[in-house]
Amino acid sequence: MQQARLNWRRGSIFSNYTLAKQRSNSDGAFSIPFSDTLEAEWGPANNDVRHRLHIGLNTQALKNTNMSVSLNYRSGNPYTIRTGTDDNGDLVFNERPAGVPRNTERADAQMTISANASYTFSFGPKPPTPPPGGGSGGGVTVIGGGDRMVMVQGVGGPSGASRYRINFNIGVQNLTNRVNHTGWNGTMTSPFFLQSTSVGAPRKIDMGVSFSF
Repeated sequence: MQQARLNWRRGSIFSNYTLAKQRSNSDGAFSIPFSDTLEAEWGPANNDVRHRLHIGLNTQALKNTNMSVSLNYRSGNPYTIRTGTDDNGDLVFNERPAGVPRNTERADAQMTISANASYTFSFGPKPPTPPPGGGSGGGVTVIGGGDRMVMVQGVGGPSGASRYRINFNIGVQNLTNRVNHTGWNGTMTSPFFLQSTSVGAPRKIDMGVSFSF
């Protein structure tokens, strides 16, 4: 019996959404607080990402072909406004404007769409059918006798499969070539104040081919 060329049932879709809120009074073990009291440092944590969403689609509807698409979205991380000057003379440039708490600003959200596709075809003679009782992994043969018996495990493949296989695959990261801004600057004396200073990876396309037997 031949397998149908097109089967729409051979697919799946999945998604995951996370709503989170994280607050802290420190940016880390080696971070020097600006205020004399930890209460004044209380605010959103550096990794306080409110929304995260992942959606994935996978299909093998077309015979010998596998395709998948995924979307990843996350809202922006917080960052802190700083004056950029050493107002209290402690040689640490971590001052904030009067009345401004930690991590009051938010970076832009980030979204990335990725896609992968592969196609496999087989050719050549079919390998011999393994003997009864050997299963798909082949039989076990005992060579020698006495204290020098050696057990050899036969290696076989699934019955009916062709001997040679070629696989073509392509993967695309950041399919839409979206510009995801990162490295937001909160220093008031900087010419890049409240601006992004870097971006995420642009579109990347990987292609490959493999041969197995």
